[in-house]
Amino acid sequence: MLRKVERGALSIAEKLRCWLIDIFRHAMLDGLIKTNPTTDIGFLALPKPAPKNNSHLEMQDIPRFLIALSRYPGGYTN
Repeated sequence: MLRKVERGALSIAEKLRCWLIDIFRHAMLDGLIKTNPTTDIGFLALPKPAPKNNSHLEMQDIPRFLIALSRYPGGYTN
């Protein structure tokens, strides 16, 4: 089930993984199960993608950007 979720939404898969770990941990503490089958579930997780940081302007590009911005014909929208 986790693999199906991981294909589309890694944050949902991470939450689901945490919930399963907590559920089985609680079941163990209540004596319903003897071992927790989710102990190594973190090793099965797909690696998170590298963050995509926004690029920045270099100092020499700022004047050209400000000129282009002042010439922009569009307006403000809310």
